[in-house]
Amino acid sequence: MDDRSLIVAAPDGALMRMRVAGGLTTLVPGTQPGDVLLGWASDGKRIFVYHPAELRPRIFTVDLENGERRLWKQIEPADPVGLLPFSSTFAPDGRNIAYEYDRFIHGLYVAEGIR
Repeated sequence: MDDRSLIVAAPDGALMRMRVAGGLTTLVPGTQPGDVLLGWASDGKRIFVYHPAELRPRIFTVDLENGERRLWKQIEPADPVGLLPFSSTFAPDGRNIAYEYDRFIHGLYVAEGIR
């Protein structure tokens, strides 16, 4: 948060910028449908977003003034088998990130000759 506004998700999934003191709520330029807010950059001028359905999520920075969208980092799990969407937290300066996945794996067996 930049002390003057919040980023909120609209019912249709769009990211909107809402002024704390009132006024118009506007679409965040440079965001795409399905983007999820991870947090604000320490400069208060950019946000970090990603798509939760990606198994190798791409995290982007979005400039709140001009909508410039830049790839910041792509998370590359060593073994993507059975992974469910990830969750993360990071330092606003972008120097450190921690993330986790849940893994969902089943075994399938074939039984023959059973009566």
